[in-house]
Amino acid sequence: MALFIFCLNAAVGAALAGTFLVPETCLQGPEFWCKDAAAAVECRREQYCWDLQSSSWLEETLSEEDKALRPRKKCSICIKIIQKIQELAGEDPDEEAIDNAIRNTCKAMGKPLSWACKALLKKFKDKIMEAMENSEDPNEICTDLKMCRSV
Repeated sequence: MALFIFCLNAAVGAALAGTFLVPETCLQGPEFWCKDAAAAVECRREQYCWDLQSSSWLEETLSEEDKALRPRKKCSICIKIIQKIQELAGEDPDEEAIDNAIRNTCKAMGKPLSWACKALLKKFKDKIMEAMENSEDPNEICTDLKMCRSV
């Protein structure tokens, strides 16, 4: 019985101690967490804020036509990003040219698309590089990435 009480006490203590590992300011919620990158890191909410920023900035970049065609928004953004990579990589690019283009694409896309660009490249960089080396077109690449529907 004493062992059970000791274990229960240790478990409760550990659970309570865990609540103090995050600064009190982080208890303010998402508005505080995502106000800047430093707050996101401090509150250990980088992925949450990344996802939130990606989706909200993605919405800001959509034309009214894109908004009416929501299922296609990921597709159109993906195609824009792949086209920019191709533009920066040049004609018949080698692996180094593609890698340099990928590293510079998100900056070249501008702030509204940079989060979506970073998210896409973080998830699919290797697949995009391979597709670019095989001279696939943007529609084909984005379809393979499941960002566009096959026609």
